[in-house]
Amino acid sequence: MSPAPVPLPPDDDELVARLRVALRAEADAVAPFSGRIRSISAIHDWAARRRAARRRASAAVAALVAVALVGVGTAALSLHPSGSTSVGVSAPAASQQPFRMRHPAPAPLGASGSSSAAAVPAGEVPVGFDPLSATFVTPAIGYVLGTAPCGARRCLLLASTLDGGSTWSNLGDPAPAGVTLPSLGPLPSVHLGVRFADQEHGWIYGYVGNSPVLWWTTDAGTTWRSLSPAALAGGEVAALESTAGRAEAVVVRAEPPGVQMVTAPKASAAWKPVSAVLPAGHTAAPTPQLVLQRTAGWLLEEDPAYVAGARLDATGTWKSWSPSCATSAFRVMVAAVSTTDVVELCQATSSNGDATVYQSLHAGNAGTWRYLTQTPWGLDPQAFAANRGDSFAVAGRRGNRAEIVLHTPGSWVTPAWSGPGRVTELGFEDPGQGIAVVRTATSSRMLMTFDAGYRWGSVDFQRRQPGR
Repeated sequence: MSPAPVPLPPDDDELVARLRVALRAEADAVAPFSGRIRSISAIHDWAARRRAARRRASAAVAALVAVALVGVGTAALSLHPSGSTSVGVSAPAASQQPFRMRHPAPAPLGASGSSSAAAVPAGEVPVGFDPLSATFVTPAIGYVLGTAPCGARRCLLLASTLDGGSTWSNLGDPAPAGVTLPSLGPLPSVHLGVRFADQEHGWIYGYVGNSPVLWWTTDAGTTWRSLSPAALAGGEVAALESTAGRAEAVVVRAEPPGVQMVTAPKASAAWKPVSAVLPAGHTAAPTPQLVLQRTAGWLLEEDPAYVAGARLDATGTWKSWSPSCATSAFRVMVAAVSTTDVVELCQATSSNGDATVYQSLHAGNAGTWRYLTQTPWGLDPQAFAANRGDSFAVAGRRGNRAEIVLHTPGSWVTPAWSGPGRVTELGFEDPGQGIAVVRTATSSRMLMTFDAGYRWGSVDFQRRQPGR
């Protein structure tokens, strides 16, 4: 019997082809995806990553030659690759706790007493940090708001990364000077979100206990200012997103009862209404979903079932809009990957875990929806995010556990992640990277994916940025 043939190393043409694939993969990983405004420092960071990508691609060629010579298969993808891509959350998940309308609206957080800003000193992110909300504005620069132990109680803490989540630094407590927070207590009593328009301009919004929060920074989270609810006509900010140099917020009002969109330039605290007042339903516990993509936006209002919707038009005004299943679905969720490519998830009843997903390539205009798929049976959807075309992730509950499942054209990956708790934020801002915040009754954690949602891993916030 003759010996088995020895595999020959690839010829020049094959090496060139592999190099093209490697370079294209690296270019896709670092190219901007969301169209959001970048700061000058972010542009420099992007250019540096492109140069690093070229170096890694050159090294990959040498690795390919070595692999071919010894007949070794390809290596597994690392959870934290040396070059990170942009990741962010386009909107709070639909599973976020409802914002309760109150009449009259409560006073803002008190200006008396001492600030808690020094309770958690800046530096390393302490053990026990529980993330509440996350926002990324470049492929590398991101912020995560959470709580951390400070003595016998818990305090707010803002963490930041400059390398796509590989290492983290503690920016300290973001509470503005002169603001005294009530006791943070268990996580369910803290409903705060963080969003940045660019590296410098950001907002923290929501409520702690019965106290509304709307804070604003213009210096990358170093200092924060508190805006009174009077700036929003006595309403509470239930959702906020930023794109195209401005911020859009959903304000829940007690009088007149309902929901209204307001907007402000990223460098200004002057908010103004840009929509009519939408109905708030019947239980005074509206749960809005807000999705922005550059100049386009979609708003859904549920209480707890679908109540109303609106869409951002070319003039910057929010006008009445309805998803295709508005009259038949118990729960509706929307996700978008561009100004025109939008998908909707429609769940028929509160007890039926099966949901239907549709896609529109015309921004959700009536008559433009097409059927895509059904979600896996038994999964009760609670959050929804798309990363490319008909590729999207759904988070929900199956029994007593949370799951993230991934849909790719023609198939489901079930589950891509499973664990205790509830997914409260889920999003993609880049085709390859995504983020999820998972909360239980006593703690929370953040997950990230670097392979388009096939695998998710917990973030280690104790990995500190060198030199900080």
